[in-house]
Amino acid sequence: MHLYWEAEEDYDDTLKTGLRAALAHTPREHLARLTGIYAYDYDPAGERLGVYIRDHRGIRIELYLQAHLRLIANSPHYARASEELIVRAAILQLAHTLFHEVGHHLTLTLNPRKKPSKKRAAVTETLETWAEEYAKKRLEKFIAAQSPPEAPTG
Repeated sequence: MHLYWEAEEDYDDTLKTGLRAALAHTPREHLARLTGIYAYDYDPAGERLGVYIRDHRGIRIELYLQAHLRLIANSPHYARASEELIVRAAILQLAHTLFHEVGHHLTLTLNPRKKPSKKRAAVTETLETWAEEYAKKRLEKFIAAQSPPEAPTG
């Protein structure tokens, strides 16, 4: 699966590297049939963090970098945080959104009849819940893989 970095603003290279690491940590079979993951500066439709899209251009995930950075900047701890910590928080936020959208892809690929609908709010709510559960599980594994092993005690 390819990450298409379509952002025009200048970002820390660590952000792109971290997003690539999150993508590499995603099981390949969970990415089947996706045409790509796209990173853009802004969401043209509003303030979303990311979106799963199935249309005439294919099946893809779009991530919106400025929305993630704005979330972090609005944190009460932002002013005291080091640049390294801010970048790490942005990577984890982007990884979470990526995993959430992959959760949607996985659900809709396995069961295409479960499409969200305004008329069937319970189905939409269930899909969101499942995508969030998938994201949390993947994020925990991603964090564990990024963390250095603890030193033995005793």
